[in-house]
Amino acid sequence: MRDELMAIERKLYNLYKLGEMFANQEDPPLIDIFQLLA
Repeated sequence: MRDELMAIERKLYNLYKLGEMFANQEDPPLIDIFQLLA
């Protein structure tokens, strides 16, 4: 169970990082949204 949680957290973190990278390239206001989600 714990390993599953860690895997999910890692996926969420990777998604967050991808989203942050994408936001930096596309549209600055999106960065604020991703930081609010963090």
